[in-house]
Amino acid sequence: MRKIERSLVILCSIIIGLGFVIPWMSLNMFYYPSGRNQVEEKTLANTPFADVASNESKVIVEGQLARVPGNPSLYQTEHNLGLPEEAITQESAINKSVEFLKQTRPGILNWSLQSTAEETTSFRFTFVQKDFRAFVVVNRFTGRITDYECRYLQIFDPVRLSKEEGEQIVLDFLKKQRYYLPPNARYTGDIGYDCGRYKRFIFQQYLGSMRIESSRIVIAVSSFSKRISDFEYHWFETKKVSMSGIRDKNSVMASTALYFIGEPDTLSEGQLDSIHFTSAELALAEVERKDNGTIYRLTWFLGLSVDTDNNNEEIIASVDALSSDVYALRSSRRGGITINEHLTPLSTVFLVGSASLVGLLSASLIIVLLLSSERRRS
Repeated sequence: MRKIERSLVILCSIIIGLGFVIPWMSLNMFYYPSGRNQVEEKTLANTPFADVASNESKVIVEGQLARVPGNPSLYQTEHNLGLPEEAITQESAINKSVEFLKQTRPGILNWSLQSTAEETTSFRFTFVQKDFRAFVVVNRFTGRITDYECRYLQIFDPVRLSKEEGEQIVLDFLKKQRYYLPPNARYTGDIGYDCGRYKRFIFQQYLGSMRIESSRIVIAVSSFSKRISDFEYHWFETKKVSMSGIRDKNSVMASTALYFIGEPDTLSEGQLDSIHFTSAELALAEVERKDNGTIYRLTWFLGLSVDTDNNNEEIIASVDALSSDVYALRSSRRGGITINEHLTPLSTVFLVGSASLVGLLSASLIIVLLLSSERRRS
């Protein structure tokens, strides 16, 4: 009997060890390898914008991204706030906006100031002229225009605007307004919108292969007026952003597939037939805007083609890059899908919890065996 009991104790000890070792190995196998899978940086050196690519000293940095205490997946914006005496006055901001409109407007338009709004870091103005409307945002501490939109430029019939012509208009605008592009910005090319009425030229910030959402410079050119119709300049320091512990793409795909198998109610209708992954992108994604800043989350965006016995549905799943938990879904047919943040199989919490459960069960079994052995001896 003693040999049997001893063997059971050894077996339980092995189970306890495996209960902790296997999840630990899995977690390490599934971590995102920071030294691999890096997307090659597309520098500005070989683009038409090499002349306006400058060192960081000339780049307008709006603030930095810092980790939210208590949650390693979340980051928040911390804006560069100067001293109150360093801020420009509203009158000065209006004058800067008027001068900006004079240089960017198509033809001769006499703008009238319709409304003003004051925020912690900026002034916001609305200008009108007959049926036309322009929005301008001025940073209170740098005195620079960070956002501009002139909506009337998009109501006319489209005319042809080539990529090369649009790039030259953007380059002339940047030079004239003395805006510089960060040296590590990635130029994503031109994107046509609204039946060819305008094109957008985007300079996106990346950290390795991870896209930093909302940290970018976007300039739209109207094909009708051949002038700038939209402009935004938002760039953040990323020194405090860490990619340590990010899960590997394949493990995140596996856990997300198991999520859909285990949550059939997420699908619109019908029995699940198959799931095909169509895309995967790592991003620091914007999840919430607050008065004091924006909240971002380390996220894998997974594109899925989900087939049921009734239809096909294209879904974008937002998955926490550290825990692999699905926290948002967007469908091509149903729009945003409300879900409770789900603990997925193979997620960090799931594996650690499984290990703890195995350990507790094994320990309980050992205690029962030892107690029964003592009773037999007595």
